[in-house]
Amino acid sequence: MKKSLIALAVLAASGAAMAQSSVTLFGVVDAGVSRLSSGGKSVTGLSNSGNAGSRLGFRGIEDLGGGLKAGFWLEGAISNDSGTGAGAGAAGPGFEFKRRATVSLLGNFGELRLGRDFIAAYNGLVLLGVDPFGDLGVGAFGSLFYNTRSANGFENRKSNTVNYFLPANLGGFYGQAQFIFGERASSTVTTANGQSGQNGNGYSFNLGYKNGPLAVGGAYTKLKHGHVITHGTSALATDTDNINLAASYDFGFIKPVIAVNQEKNDAFSETKYRNYLLGLTAPVGPGTIKFSYIDTNDKSALKQGDAQKYALGYQYDLSKRTALYATYAHVKNKGTQATPLNANGISGVTFGPGSSGNGYDFGLRHSF
Repeated sequence: MKKSLIALAVLAASGAAMAQSSVTLFGVVDAGVSRLSSGGKSVTGLSNSGNAGSRLGFRGIEDLGGGLKAGFWLEGAISNDSGTGAGAGAAGPGFEFKRRATVSLLGNFGELRLGRDFIAAYNGLVLLGVDPFGDLGVGAFGSLFYNTRSANGFENRKSNTVNYFLPANLGGFYGQAQFIFGERASSTVTTANGQSGQNGNGYSFNLGYKNGPLAVGGAYTKLKHGHVITHGTSALATDTDNINLAASYDFGFIKPVIAVNQEKNDAFSETKYRNYLLGLTAPVGPGTIKFSYIDTNDKSALKQGDAQKYALGYQYDLSKRTALYATYAHVKNKGTQATPLNANGISGVTFGPGSSGNGYDFGLRHSF
């Protein structure tokens, strides 16, 4: 009896603490059947995160009084097709908080946020809903619009960031400023032009307006020696730049979005891509039709080739938290361009230089 009373007291105290700090467990489980085909080869299998990134996380907030709050957010990706953690890198398939791991101080001044999070320029694209497919599945814009080249492209998240967000009471205006610590010795890499120092450091910001049916914004990122590229027998750490502009207007029956993105990398020969996106979403029945078209233009000194991609899909909402989805995508590469289509958990098809390919997703997503 005494042990039972002690256990009840512990549970009561724990519940009070949880309520006081508003700690929430949340997640998404998304799985589907995907097919990729190119160059006469194809593969079909069980994929994940075709509509929303499968994840597990904890977030909480504490009211400090006087309009001041403290909060935390820990979120990790999961590969529910295999039951392992995702994005753990060479250390193995363990679960890690690689999607987001931040601590924040919030008030009338806005928000100060520290830790691993979206790059501000990418976060601006997310806030504007630029990609109708949410940068997920075979329809994702990341393979062409944002992460143009895997060797030179920008990640959508960075570790070691310090962020400031404008307060939410500015009549629809929003903004974020971010500094990224490379945390590497300045003498570790020297580029061909003799530059060194601040290896891996960078900054990013976004600024925009989102109120009613109208949304418009822009963003910029600069990474100092952010990527190492091998040229012959020399390893170069290169400066990289990214700038994007986007706008959308919700007419009710249809919502168009247009965006332009430019990425530049200062290797031996400057690598530069300018990318254009047209997206459409339209409510139909209990769900949403989605369409996107992306045109990538190679503006580099050593032109490798352009690429185009289009995607069409439908999301059927069973409830606010559960949906069925289907997506078809096609990519066409020119010259030596070799941009692939991607489906999480599916591999084995190579998209070679100048190749074309197709992809399909059919899946189920549930959030909690």
